[in-house]
Amino acid sequence: MLLSEVRPRQPAVDQWAAVRRRITAVDQAFGDPWDENNPLGFSEILSADERESCLPAALETYDAQLLNAEFVPAALGGRLVGMDTAGALLRPVFRRDARLGAIGCISSLLAASVVWAAGSEAQRRRTADALLGGGRLAIACHQLEHANIFFQEEFRARPAGGGYLLSGRKPAINNLDRAELILAFASGPDGHSLFLLDRERLPGPWMKRLGGAPTGWGGMGLGGLELLECPVPASALVGGWGRGVEVGASAYPLMNATIAAMLIGLGDTALRVTLRFAAERSGSGSDCGSGPGSRSGSGLARSTPAQVRTAVNGAFVDLLIADCLTLTATRSLHLVPEQCDVLTAAAKYLVPKVLSESMHHLSTILGDGFHTTAGPSALVRKHLRDIDTISFGHVGSAVCQTAIVPFLPLLARDSDARSAQPEPALFRPGTTVPALDPDRLAQFGGGDRLWGYLSRAVESGELGPAGTADELGDEFAVRATAFAAELADVMETATDLGFDTGDPVDDPRAIPLSERYTLLLAAASCLGVWREAAAAPADDPGAAFLADPAWLLLALDRLLRRLGRPVPAVPAEAMARVHDELRRRADGARAFDLYAAELAG
Repeated sequence: MLLSEVRPRQPAVDQWAAVRRRITAVDQAFGDPWDENNPLGFSEILSADERESCLPAALETYDAQLLNAEFVPAALGGRLVGMDTAGALLRPVFRRDARLGAIGCISSLLAASVVWAAGSEAQRRRTADALLGGGRLAIACHQLEHANIFFQEEFRARPAGGGYLLSGRKPAINNLDRAELILAFASGPDGHSLFLLDRERLPGPWMKRLGGAPTGWGGMGLGGLELLECPVPASALVGGWGRGVEVGASAYPLMNATIAAMLIGLGDTALRVTLRFAAERSGSGSDCGSGPGSRSGSGLARSTPAQVRTAVNGAFVDLLIADCLTLTATRSLHLVPEQCDVLTAAAKYLVPKVLSESMHHLSTILGDGFHTTAGPSALVRKHLRDIDTISFGHVGSAVCQTAIVPFLPLLARDSDARSAQPEPALFRPGTTVPALDPDRLAQFGGGDRLWGYLSRAVESGELGPAGTADELGDEFAVRATAFAAELADVMETATDLGFDTGDPVDDPRAIPLSERYTLLLAAASCLGVWREAAAAPADDPGAAFLADPAWLLLALDRLLRRLGRPVPAVPAEAMARVHDELRRRADGARAFDLYAAELAG
């Protein structure tokens, strides 16, 4: 069905405006980050970062906003209405300081996700009570080769006296000194098991606190713990003896998608810094002051050098691409949980990569300013470092790609995927979703069907003159041809992936193919968001810009270039329309994501 045939949909219970207001409220609670007199502003954050610490007042503000309640299910007293909303609401935190986000929510989200997915009713209640009461959670990971400090060494467990005895040491546990509960992996004769440990009730004689945080990890509440035949009750076991890896894996989709969604806040700040820098350098930055009450204006005139306009437009569209993918992934947790594994792993893999590449491109505008240790430009370098830390760098990427690869041959051979219609609600920000269903999440399915959605759009001509009903239609047609070639090549290669090696993961084509597939999923997500926005009621202000084909054209263009497909330059008219929206958002201090919420500065 062509876009021109789609009738305006009547939104169900559309919470888009309500989510925007909540994002604004969270951002305003931390104050204008550009105000040098703000104790929670960028100046203080950078000073604390030099000391490898986090601002105590920022943590107090985080707790005062009860932000951890955003990922506690409503049935347990929390405010979780959707993981897409939770991810968006935490962006104001990450746009200021990823260290604050890591301490405030990342480790708690990781541990809580496992409990929501596989914990007993008592364990879920205990975890919810801890988070709603202002407590935090920690996670003691299992050991992995060639990984960072969080995966060095591990605990060991053995049954004893109706319970278990835990031994061994973990040199690095994030939030250890702040944690009320610790989710601990422990190896045993039947594999790894998971235990939910109440830190205050661990017997003192069998527990030893190890030394301080390694260099570079200060302020994270990072510490080591040694257990010496420490007795823990049978009720601490999460999900069954010897099922730790399986239980942990069942929570990966929730973690992957939501963390990727939060990281978009880092990209927002990097783009905002670059806009200010470019405006000041061109002498048009009178509205880019950093005093009390200042607004975050773009200061960019139409005469801005083409290189700068291209870079900032690209960074803006990269944020939209990332948000389209994370929106689809987080909503899949609720709408199609038995099919979400590939999609959520793709979001966790691709979003940090896209954001990092985008920031590197922006750094060419900052020039020497990128290497400063003070001032706004230093934020871009800090955020680049933090993305790598929070996403676990190459290890995190490898884990996600390894999760995607086994499904690729199945997806390629799924004849129904080409005709199956994905749930339209996947692409609608803010609309209600069902509560998380742990049993459906644990089915480990990868039939996302989005490649078929994109394929049908290409074949039907929706990405052409008739489908877009815009003067850019011919440009879409050119790119549709390129996507058709890419889709065909990826599916053909995936069909016999692993045929010679016996295992798709061992096939030398696997890793590059998984990256290409994530880019196709991103393109399908962008198409879905644009399509649903264009089908929304004309008076829906949230959908106005997203219904413009110009941003979609730039998004598809950037994705094709990442795929190595040659395409002509994007027309100046499309670039101008996107740039006008970028300037409006910068001048109005609005977020550069799908929500465009008003920010404190």
